[in-house]
Amino acid sequence: MHSVPEIEFKAIDVESIESVDDNPEAVTFDIILTAAPPVHWLEEFEYLYSRSQFGLKPPIHISGDRMKILYLPRYGDELQNFIGFLSLILERATAEARRTIEIQQSDEREKIKSDFKSVLTKLELPKTGLTKSMTAAGRI
Repeated sequence: MHSVPEIEFKAIDVESIESVDDNPEAVTFDIILTAAPPVHWLEEFEYLYSRSQFGLKPPIHISGDRMKILYLPRYGDELQNFIGFLSLILERATAEARRTIEIQQSDEREKIKSDFKSVLTKLELPKTGLTKSMTAAGRI
């Protein structure tokens, strides 16, 4: 199981601003992340983002190390609060993804121990007399 890198905001790509065909009021822009998140991190992020309470939650898509946000410029005065909210979701997604890995690794260790316990219970220990005769014969 792989570790989860720290996923944080690195920079806003101001050159990535594009118009949206379906909505003439909307634009998209990219925020560059410090790393491309692994799949299990993305799942945590999507779950947390969809379940979190925040007044303004525009559509977001993450691909590689880029987060594309569809935004209405008329709400520009709320953008700083939204970015702060997103930053908290990034932190929580990282923490939850790491916790999930810890649990899975713990479960794997428990399964290994359980499987080995099964092997140990099937072992037959030699009788004491057999050990003494093997010692006398020079085999031990």
